[in-house]
Amino acid sequence: MARSNLETDHGQAGHAGTLAARQPGHNVEVAVKAKLKAKTDVTTAAKATTKVKTKVQAQVQKSSIVTPVALWPQKDQQCWREGTDPIAGLRRPRYADTLTPRSIKAAWQSHGRLLHILAEHGLLDPDIGPAARVTFESVALYFDELRAAGNSDNTIKGRMFHLRTGLHIMAPKVSFDWITRPDDVPLDAILKQELRDDLFVPDAKLLFEWGLSMMTDQPLPEDSTERLETCRKFRNGLIIALLACRAPRLGSLSQMRLGKNLYKRNGEYWARLQSMIVKNKRELHYSLPEILTPYLDRYVSEIRSKLLDPVATDAVWGNGDGGAFTYRSIQTMLFRRTQAKVGQKFDAAFGPHRFRHAFATALAEADPTNPGLAAVILGITEGVVAAHYRQARQADAARKLQANLAEERERTRHIAERAFGRRSG
Repeated sequence: MARSNLETDHGQAGHAGTLAARQPGHNVEVAVKAKLKAKTDVTTAAKATTKVKTKVQAQVQKSSIVTPVALWPQKDQQCWREGTDPIAGLRRPRYADTLTPRSIKAAWQSHGRLLHILAEHGLLDPDIGPAARVTFESVALYFDELRAAGNSDNTIKGRMFHLRTGLHIMAPKVSFDWITRPDDVPLDAILKQELRDDLFVPDAKLLFEWGLSMMTDQPLPEDSTERLETCRKFRNGLIIALLACRAPRLGSLSQMRLGKNLYKRNGEYWARLQSMIVKNKRELHYSLPEILTPYLDRYVSEIRSKLLDPVATDAVWGNGDGGAFTYRSIQTMLFRRTQAKVGQKFDAAFGPHRFRHAFATALAEADPTNPGLAAVILGITEGVVAAHYRQARQADAARKLQANLAEERERTRHIAERAFGRRSG
């Protein structure tokens, strides 16, 4: 009986609880408490998210005008690491693998500058990635801020280009070409090309002849040190001559591969620079001057193997230590070589890009009415070379004016001499 009473009491208690749970007032109270708890949780989560966003924006704002990668939102940092961190083993080359260290640095600096601008305006959302963040409106703000800060047209164009490069690194499957071609109009057509009046532009013919003078047709020295020095000098001369007569960008030149980017066909050498190694992604394909053929023949057949291991690499340019001659090394070589000629051949030392100025100017002087010629060979728009052609036309007009004045002076001198001769007689 005791056990039965216990069971009866337990059952009654459970029944009473069930009845209480079914009461309307109780249901309302439970529902209200649940809603209040859910609302509190959402509010707490929202406050936490806002706190995180505010913290990220504050960190970015406290940084310099270029936010370093370490202070980027986590998603941006992750995308950047995935696009730039070294990866071992066989794999498809990433976009960053085709860029020089200088270009990669310029890319993260431009993206860091954008993040700083967005943070200053309270528009930096750390919960979205770079592909979603970079909209027409954010890029327009970036452009306006660069302009307001007093950046020149040239600087703005460069930073817009590097911003696009950084995004291509972080989001390779998304096209950001519209950044440098808003409404399908290239920035070169919107922003004028500015040339410094004090910029020293060497003579392209002088540069070409200088390059040829550094290459010998004599047998290589027996001494290993002298032989290596002769091979390096030959290589330097060939690079200088090639820059003088075709002016490829250094990034493209340094990445050239034998048989792929430099090859011989029907007795003539050709350069084919695929879009992936060209800065503006425009493939370039042109023949090289016939005068360079014997020099290229010797370099490919004899000199190159003394500068690199042809089994280990197919790079065109060797550094003399078995590996490839890199972007930075070529740049340093050019500055040092031109510095050594200051006062003899040149007014100032200069780097690889000055060869493009020299080439464009030379073509402009040779044919002042056809800016398209340089644009095709250099792989740029006509707007970029327009300033060179304006200067060349001005120089051409000045030369013609000077010649006309000289001719006029000579004519009037004879007239004066005849007149004075008759008067004195």
